[in-house]
Formats: sequence, structure tokens, C-alpha cells
Amino acid sequence: MAAIDKICELSGEYGYSNMFLWKKNSIQVMPKFRNKFRKSNSVLYIKKVPTDVFYDVSRFYDVSALDTFIYMSNKQRKAHISWFYSQGIIGNPNIRVINNYMYCLKVLDSHLQGEVNGNYINWSRNIKTVIRKIKRITRNYKLKVKFLNDKDWDNLM
Repeated sequence: MAAIDKICELSGEYGYSNMFLWKKNSIQVMPKFRNKFRKSNSVLYIKKVPTDVFYDVSRFYDVSALDTFIYMSNKQRKAHISWFYSQGIIGNPNIRVINNYMYCLKVLDSHLQGEVNGNYINWSRNIKTVIRKIKRITRNYKLKVKFLNDKDWDNLM
């Protein structure tokens, strides 16, 4: 893990190797500063990024055709379904398709802007865990969660 991944985004302190455990499925903030996020005015934005395709879990294959398939309309998908079956991508029990998500916790409170101007960005494969952990950190169980497409995500930054 690079050194930039070990720095707390709120205070700028160096979190050493423990930062990986602290930020997994959450935001890159040290535990001693997380209580400041309670009852903060924040919104969680989520963007789905291209998937990973794993074969036998030990070998990684990047199937670009499957990535484009995910972003197709339903009519285009029906035309390409037969190709996926012929290649053995769909219906093969040894292949797992795993979704990746990027998320941004946008905090609107001025005292929580930190080093990143209030945009705490990370990625995960388990988005339900992310939502649960962010709700727990902010103590806001009615947290606004918005799913964005690529265009809206670029406008967010």
C-alpha cells in the first residue's frame, strides 16, 4: 500500500499500516476522528465501475466484452447473449462476476472538510457493507444514498 493510502484525509496524520483495516469498506479517517462525523450533514454517492471476472478464483481474466455488456441497453444485450453462452462466460459455475463500486461521502459541514474538501472517496466490492458502515459512522440511519452514472460522477468532483 502506498504512503498516500496511509494518511488520514481529515487531519493529515500518518496512520501507518493500520489504515488499511480502518478504511476497508469505509472512509480513510482514523478512528479517533470518526466521532466528529456524528450527525453531520452528508450524502453518499455511489458509482458502479467495470466488473472483474474471476475464473476458478485463482486466475484473473479481464473480459472487455463483458464490461461493455453491462453498459448496454436491453435490446443490445439480447443480441449478445448468444455470444456469451458460446464462449462459456454465462452459465459456467467456475466463473464469478464481481461488481466494483466507487463511492464518495460528501460532507457539507465546514469543520469536516479536511484535506479533501469534504469529498471522502474510496472503492469497494461490497456496497451494502459500505452503506451500513457509513450510516454507523455518521449516526444518520436515514443517510441519503444516490447512485450516479459516469457523467454525473464527473460533475460531482
